Amino acid sequence: MKNMLNCADMIFKNSNIPDRTKFALLGYQNENPHLAYKKGLCQHDFEPGTFTLAEISLKAKFLKKRISFKQWLDDVLEQELSLLKKLYPSLFLKSSLEEIKLGVEKILNAQTEKGEPLKNEIWFQEYSDIFRRIILFLLSFNPDYELDLYPDLTHKRKKLAFSVLNWIETNKKPNLWEWLSVSIAAGLMGVDEKSNHAATSDIVRAYAISLKAKCENEFDKISKIGELLWEISNTKTRIDATNNLRSTLELREKTTIKILTFPDDYIETIFLLKYFDVLLAEFHNIEIDCVPRSIRCGNDANYNDILTFIKFFPNLLKASDRFRVRDQGPKLGTVNLLKLHSSILDLLLEANIVDARGARNYEMMQGINKETYFGFMVCREFSESTIGMFAEDRPLVYIRHSPNEKSFREFRKRGRRIEHDHMLCTVTAFDNKEKWETGLSAKESSDENLK
Repeated sequence: MKNMLNCADMIFKNSNIPDRTKFALLGYQNENPHLAYKKGLCQHDFEPGTFTLAEISLKAKFLKKRISFKQWLDDVLEQELSLLKKLYPSLFLKSSLEEIKLGVEKILNAQTEKGEPLKNEIWFQEYSDIFRRIILFLLSFNPDYELDLYPDLTHKRKKLAFSVLNWIETNKKPNLWEWLSVSIAAGLMGVDEKSNHAATSDIVRAYAISLKAKCENEFDKISKIGELLWEISNTKTRIDATNNLRSTLELREKTTIKILTFPDDYIETIFLLKYFDVLLAEFHNIEIDCVPRSIRCGNDANYNDILTFIKFFPNLLKASDRFRVRDQGPKLGTVNLLKLHSSILDLLLEANIVDARGARNYEMMQGINKETYFGFMVCREFSESTIGMFAEDRPLVYIRHSPNEKSFREFRKRGRRIEHDHMLCTVTAFDNKEKWETGLSAKESSDENLK
């Protein structure tokens, strides 16, 4: 703690930030940002996001709301600090909100050893987590200080989520591939309670699966949520590579297939584990490495959550040699390949298939050199821009990328393409929908990626 205190003093006195402190604040779990390149997991033109904080300005035509960086920073810090102080008032006994705001601003503008302000190295999709880390550095000198800022979207709703899962299993009797769709649709559960700040872009709340349903009794509430979840999981508005995955797995039933998965939200992950529970029961050649967040980030599932959840899934418990939970996952609510722990990078190298959940992970992992399936529901303004489908239709997205592929392009030019009052990327995933559902034929895909 003393070293961190000295670092804070040095930053404020000299407006410089040493690499060691920079890595800690930005959530790096290795001290070599080039490690992912060196291991061949991405090309040198890889960008883990759509734009950086330094690009926020009144002239940025890709922003929905034109705003100066200073005004934007004031707005988001106000939201973050208000929430923190409400839930953890003891952290603020020695510092005022204004002092913390000023401290965050100074750190963002401090010069790194590259000679650039720190904000140049923060991708927009990860800013809320990094701001939280900087604030905790200023308050406690520990950026890894663990918080539960959205308890209503984590442990307080665990019982409800399992009740809905059991209702679907009893009343709908899903097969494996229907459980896959349900696990993605579950991403809409409770997102109406999430702040735009935490999601990093506007959430279209009207089309969420509300967990605040007003019913006369608990059973009616569970069945109402279950019916809506099932209906959305069967939406016709989708980009769906399920058949491609199915064919790939069936063609390789006698070959070991290693899947590495990055789960996302706490509630959604309960349904994801049900899908994996059934998957391992049907395909005895599959091994899964599960890499949740190593610490609580917003309402994401963390390592300890997964250990608690798997007690409810007999096949995951029984197949402990084929379902492994890793404790070195990201310290941010997104997957930035450049920041991952070296042990996770090694798992990525060994994996035949990557399963990545969440819209922000989709935006940040474009171009990964692995066959990757991205699964999420479109409910954010940024997701609409990259996918080319709109939240009011509750689109379900399960996209397959071949190694190094990208399914959207030129987010920064989205101001030039306006459709139905939405800004869209120059190329959206929907523009080439069939490709991202099928890609190569299943046999070619398997031969290429499962050698």
